[in-house]
Amino acid sequence: KGSILQLDTMGDSAAFTLAAWQFMAAGQYLSAWIEGVGNDDPTQTITLPLATEKPISGNMPVLEVGAVSKAQLQRLARSYQFVVRTQVSFDDKETWQTFPLISATLVDRLP
Repeated sequence: KGSILQLDTMGDSAAFTLAAWQFMAAGQYLSAWIEGVGNDDPTQTITLPLATEKPISGNMPVLEVGAVSKAQLQRLARSYQFVVRTQVSFDDKETWQTFPLISATLVDRLP
């Protein structure tokens, strides 16, 4: 949660959730992934999947999207923003609607 993800205070993984969206209903599908720059090479884009065509079972206040391990997050560069990209299909995966980006910064620890 928030705009900073702090590695030294997290457990073995970070769980990602989304609040309900307008017209959320069973039969929809969600795909979500993290994009950031590589820790070893900032010119490299790293993609970490969170959910791929995850079926939505109905309207719920908070949807558990997925989790990514601390080891996977450590592949991302520190002090750079990463984004969480999310798409939803309302028509049985025929088309995908992109939701607004969510961004955060990965740090080892706060100063």
